[in-house]
Formats: sequence, C-alpha cells, structure tokens
Amino acid sequence: MAIILNTKIKEKLGHYFAFTKSLSFFQGTDLKDLYFESLPNDEQLALFKDNKFKIKYLAIKDTYQLSTNAPDYEILIKNYLNFCQKNNIANLIIPMFDYADFLQDLPQITQLLNNLYLLEKKTKINLIIKPNFQNDLNIFHTLTNSVKTLKLFYSLEEMYLHNQSIVTNYRLLKNYLAIIEINDLNEKNTPELLGYGALEIIEFFKKLNRDKYEGDILYTCNIYDLYKNSRKTNKFMAFFHPKRVRLRSSLQDKLDLNNQDYAFDDLFLNQIKILKIMVKNL
Repeated sequence: MAIILNTKIKEKLGHYFAFTKSLSFFQGTDLKDLYFESLPNDEQLALFKDNKFKIKYLAIKDTYQLSTNAPDYEILIKNYLNFCQKNNIANLIIPMFDYADFLQDLPQITQLLNNLYLLEKKTKINLIIKPNFQNDLNIFHTLTNSVKTLKLFYSLEEMYLHNQSIVTNYRLLKNYLAIIEINDLNEKNTPELLGYGALEIIEFFKKLNRDKYEGDILYTCNIYDLYKNSRKTNKFMAFFHPKRVRLRSSLQDKLDLNNQDYAFDDLFLNQIKILKIMVKNL
C-alpha cells in the first residue's frame, strides 16, 4: 500500500492549480507515485520523469452510454490500456458507464465489464471502475456476483457530498476497493484538516486496519482555500472579519506552530505527515 498524490490541488470549488505548480509542493515529500487525470502528453511525461515522479494511476473521463456501440468503447479502453502499458502506468481508472435501468441492463453491463477485464488480463494493467456517486452503490455489490475481477475507486468526500453512507458502502464493497481517496470536510461541506472534519477519517482508518486493507490511499489536497482565508488577518480583517483571525489561530493550534508564521507548504506537508502516520498504523 502506498500514498498516491493527486496532481490536481483544489484551489477553489471547480478550480485547480496547474499540475506543474502542484509538483513544487510535492518536492518536499518522499512520495513519488501520482494520480493523473486525462491523457498526459510527451512534455508532461518528460517533466514527471525529470523530477523522478511516476504516474501510477491514469484516470480518464470518457463516458459511455450502454445503448451505444460497445465494440467502439472496448477499442477505446484497449487503446488506453496499451498507452498505460507503453508508459509503465500500472492502473487505469474509468468512469462507470451510463445505463437506463440497472436490473434490465444487468446482462449487458456484466458482459461489457467481463470483456473489459479480458483486455485487462492481456495488458496486465489494472482496470478500476469509478462509480457515479450520485447513484446507489449497491449495484456494485450485485455486480460482484457475476464480475469476479471487479475493482473499484472509492471516495469519502464524494460519498459524503452525495449523502451516501461511507461506512455501509465500505462494508459492502471493501473486498473490491483498489484505491481510496482521502481528504476531509466540515459540516458545511468546506475543506478541513485531516481528522478535524465530519468524515471521521481516523475511525475510517481503524476499519481499514481491522480489515487489513491492501490497496492504495489517494490524497487529493483540498485545503488551499482554508490556508488562503487564514492568511487574511491584518488589522482591517481582524476588526471586520474576526472569524478569519480565529481560523488562523485554530490552524496554528492544530499544527502546533505556537503562533509562528506558516506557508501553504507547511500546511501541505503537515497533512502528508498525518496521512503517513495513519497509513503506517494499517
């Protein structure tokens, strides 16, 4: 099991840093395995190599409607798997395809998934399905009866935002989870330091420890805005925005900084340190 860094650092809702800026924050860690969305070009691959980073997970966004031509979709996935094989990328993550009625479409869904996993076997690249977290994840529990090689992407944040039970779905799907995305949110759905939010990260890691989880942990950093808001604490802000002053003081206490100044790098590295402690106890 390893900690994987998402090359996208959330700057604000729906916006991200350029991955080159993200890499500068990663340099202070000893973590080299990356999660990358979309197909990297030659320049990006060279940049990763020069900085001794490696894409371990490639995630694509190409969606597929079950009623359309399945052979064309299989060819598309085969091309992605061949790309991964050529560039030494061990895992390909694809979105779960769209369907009209799960029970009615189950035979077609099962056939397509089994065909895709035959491609996986030929290329020896792990094929991982990313659920649509708006839908009921129980469908995957049903699928495990007919698709024995099913491997899934699991996100605590997505589960929480879509009012899905993190614990119940984990219990049903734990034997099929290949990678789990970790970050934290508070009750207002805004970013929080790991372990201080509503997602009960520490309790979740205890379950991973109990179940001897062997997959990877993906850290998608979402706390830049938390840091940015904590910095706006000049005298004007202190008078008109006391919440921001309390936020900065709270972060300093949580990070044990004793009122010292801190940069985003400090906040980021602190979260990596905490994550390593959690993972080490697995």
